Amino acid sequence: MPTELLSSLIALAGILISILASTLLNARQTKVEIKKLRTELQLAYASKLIDKRMETYPLLFKLISNFEKLIRFGNLTKADTDKFVKAILEWDSSNAIFMSGHTVKTYAKFRSFMLPITKLSKNEFTKAYSTETEKRTIVEEIRKVETAIKQDLGVYIVEFPEVDRNLTTYTDIEELSKKYKS
Repeated sequence: MPTELLSSLIALAGILISILASTLLNARQTKVEIKKLRTELQLAYASKLIDKRMETYPLLFKLISNFEKLIRFGNLTKADTDKFVKAILEWDSSNAIFMSGHTVKTYAKFRSFMLPITKLSKNEFTKAYSTETEKRTIVEEIRKVETAIKQDLGVYIVEFPEVDRNLTTYTDIEELSKKYKS
């Protein structure tokens, strides 16, 4: 094989290797840039979603917190319960779209728990919800929603930065608090 041909083939091989390396590096760089853009987009979206939750969740929290206080410290009536359910349904129609999957599930269970109560007559309601045990059941369901709302807003991330699970009850929070106090 002539030396000139061999030199040409070596040069061609060098060019091909250079093109291949350049293509692979460009593909890798493109992947990194796309991943970076996706992350930035997710962060921007998450920020807007959190802002919207911060705008809308306080009303729901206030409604359920006030209803819980009425149950615990006041005189729970059928009229108050009907008014409360109507108010959360109105809130739901405009704002439930901003809830996370976990919060939607928790809130839907609560709503499904409360709706049949509104179908009771005044006498049936008084009979069914005159005991502390039945009232406590409502309070426990309310607290699950309160916890889910706080979790959606990132309250527990601030308090407990290493949280790697969904907090669903006040008992979960108390256990985590004890861990962080130790």
